[in-house]
Amino acid sequence: MNRNGMMFLTFLCGCVVLTGCSKGPGPEALSTPVKLPLTIYADNYPVAYFTERISGPLAKVILPVAADRDPAYWKPKEEDIARIQAADLIVLNGADYSKWSTLMSLPPSRVVDTSRGFKGRYMYIEDAVVHSHGAEGEHSHAGLASYTWLDPDQAILQAEAIAKELKAKVPAESKAIEERFDGLKKDLTLLRERLQKLADKKNEPLLASHPVYDYLARHAGWNLKSVHWEPDELPGDEGWKELTKLLEKHQARWMIWEGTPLPETVQRLNALGINSVVFDCSPNRPKEGDYLTVMNHNLDELSRVYDYEPDGASPASH
Repeated sequence: MNRNGMMFLTFLCGCVVLTGCSKGPGPEALSTPVKLPLTIYADNYPVAYFTERISGPLAKVILPVAADRDPAYWKPKEEDIARIQAADLIVLNGADYSKWSTLMSLPPSRVVDTSRGFKGRYMYIEDAVVHSHGAEGEHSHAGLASYTWLDPDQAILQAEAIAKELKAKVPAESKAIEERFDGLKKDLTLLRERLQKLADKKNEPLLASHPVYDYLARHAGWNLKSVHWEPDELPGDEGWKELTKLLEKHQARWMIWEGTPLPETVQRLNALGINSVVFDCSPNRPKEGDYLTVMNHNLDELSRVYDYEPDGASPASH
């Protein structure tokens, strides 16, 4: 071999040695180990509950809103913002539910908008008045209807979006995540079946104390009209005038409330031939039980509406 050939061979051997010693960015080097449990922030209780069910021991799920606050109108403090931005995942209801999420910079790669997959079916609330209630101050329900989880089919899709993101985050646990999602899906399907049995019985005019039941009403086929009343406040004269005008064309015998209304309100409604029933939307953690407990109790209460026969004796009202 001539001198040039020997130099070329020496060069090739050197490259092989250097390549063998190099760590290089292989697949293992590029992947970042996931530290468990994950820290996940959720913007309301339903998506927090879905996340807890699906993640199991893989995550610590945090709902940062105080128990007495409406998550939809919660305003995070500076320290809350820092913790949310540092979370492994941020699970949002979507449909403009959380006003705070549009006012801060969130890492897109770690945000799960659970209702984005069916945004083509979003509903809009029109003619919603601006009103004030408790710590939330003045607010309006105009715009996108955001209580998406009350439609059990949509709740399943929201849970599915969470499961998909968790499997991408912790692929080694995909099978366990899928199994937990399947269990949750079965529970939500049972809620849907219970609701359908009630909805099949009767389609009569209904009232809602607040415009938050739009997706539930669409799913169940309800003939529902809403006012803007709070359960812990007496309606003013304008509120009663609004109701009287509504009843001229919408002769409802039941009003659905988010919480137990004041006795004075119940009595005046009874005088108009209207009974009251509570359907707790559960945007925040319940004092007792969990999401399924609350929703099954809601359906127990709704059965009173569908079993009601106006024979002169009204059933007990809340």
